[in-house]
Amino acid sequence: MTDLHVPDPVEPDFESLYLPHVDGDGWQMTPRMASHLWGAATILGDEWRTCITDPELLAENLPPVARPYAHNRSWLEQFIEGFDRLAERLGGPGDSDCLARCTAEELALHLTINTAEASIADGVVDSVWVDHLPDHGRADQDFDWMRQVLFEDHDVLMLFDPALDGLEHSPGVGTAYLHPRDWFQLFRPVTAIG
Repeated sequence: MTDLHVPDPVEPDFESLYLPHVDGDGWQMTPRMASHLWGAATILGDEWRTCITDPELLAENLPPVARPYAHNRSWLEQFIEGFDRLAERLGGPGDSDCLARCTAEELALHLTINTAEASIADGVVDSVWVDHLPDHGRADQDFDWMRQVLFEDHDVLMLFDPALDGLEHSPGVGTAYLHPRDWFQLFRPVTAIG
């Protein structure tokens, strides 16, 4: 696993971007959590881009229905751009409450959260990276809470379940855009933040 360090010399100002705020649902993302997720998304985008010539390696991280699409370079490049968009939203003003805007970005966000959590658990995160940010205790590493508040649902994870094979062809069950060819369709129009 890659050692997580500041992947870009120009780290966003997470302290000012993530001043203690509470939205209508009563949750907040801490500056350290935003930094962990931003770092993981940035590194994953770079790692996937580096491995793009070996689609089999990347396909292992995708649900079975999407693995053949990993051999389509255009599709794979679009998927990888999802990591970049997540990092951009985490490091920019106003976008952290709606990080994943399509199925591809939802899966990328799951992979990002898993990577950030595993990196901390494995001790590969350089503490200097976040020590300058305010300490919010447990909330700085509450990845389960991020899984609850950053997603409307976890439908894309059902694609990993062999018992649900073919689900991507059944949009009538309350799921949408689960077929990999539809992964880049926006869930809803994005409105400009004024």
